[in-house]
Amino acid sequence: MAQTSGNESRIAMRVDPDQKALIERGAQARGLSVTDFMLTLALREAEIALTERTFFVLDDETYDHFLVILDRPAQEKPELGRLVEKNKRSKWKIRR
Repeated sequence: MAQTSGNESRIAMRVDPDQKALIERGAQARGLSVTDFMLTLALREAEIALTERTFFVLDDETYDHFLVILDRPAQEKPELGRLVEKNKRSKWKIRR
């Protein structure tokens, strides 16, 4: 078992017996503990989910339209400015 630094957090979930048995068999087939098996798969899925929000595929026509929009001069958005100013005065902060 790997040494822990004491900074780890716990995630718990409930599964039915058939799901648990399947997960255990899958972990055993990979030569992993259930924890390592589930963590590996969860991390992979999290990366995929976040990548899908970052990268996207466009057909040629849509891509050309996207480039035209990107090349337009910046436009002042008064509503956005008011929202930013309101946020500066509120307890909620934007993380950068």
